[in-house]
Amino acid sequence: MQKLVTCIAVAVVLVSCGGDDSSEEPRAQRVTSEVVSHGSTRDVLVVAPEGEGSWPVVYALTGIGGDGEDLDTLATELAGEGFVVFAPDYRTDLSSQQGVIDAVTDAECAYRFAREIAPDYGGDLDQPMIFVGWSLGASLNLLGGLTEDVDPTGALFDCFTDDAPRADVVVAISGCYFEFDGNPGLPLGGVS
Repeated sequence: MQKLVTCIAVAVVLVSCGGDDSSEEPRAQRVTSEVVSHGSTRDVLVVAPEGEGSWPVVYALTGIGGDGEDLDTLATELAGEGFVVFAPDYRTDLSSQQGVIDAVTDAECAYRFAREIAPDYGGDLDQPMIFVGWSLGASLNLLGGLTEDVDPTGALFDCFTDDAPRADVVVAISGCYFEFDGNPGLPLGGVS
């Protein structure tokens, strides 16, 4: 588990700081990249190590106005270190209650879709699941990662029947704030 957290942290720092690519060492793994979708999801960027393997799975969300392609550099770095990364597009208009529901629904359905297809890319769901999020994506991943029963009424998500176990590791990057046992401090328009 410590290796997973360290790898994610190092990749985030490297991608954030940029720098001269010519001095960087080659990735441990060659990677493949494609965009997939399902009837209940928007596009999902999938970046995975090339070839056979059994890799931990990372589910990554960008912030408001972004899309999965915005996380391509981070996803490529992580895949090069032996992770399968899923970075979905999702609606981010939080100006209404429906907009918040749309964002949460898109994120949750893409997560369930990622779990369903992870083995096709060498993703091993028996290894720790990692959520990574930037800004609003961090908030949604914390909300989804800390709440076992995301949809207790069964009214929100009509995508995939998997209960979709929550993440083992949540990495929140920039712009996220959260209070777990008190009132939620999420920038989600007052939704709790």
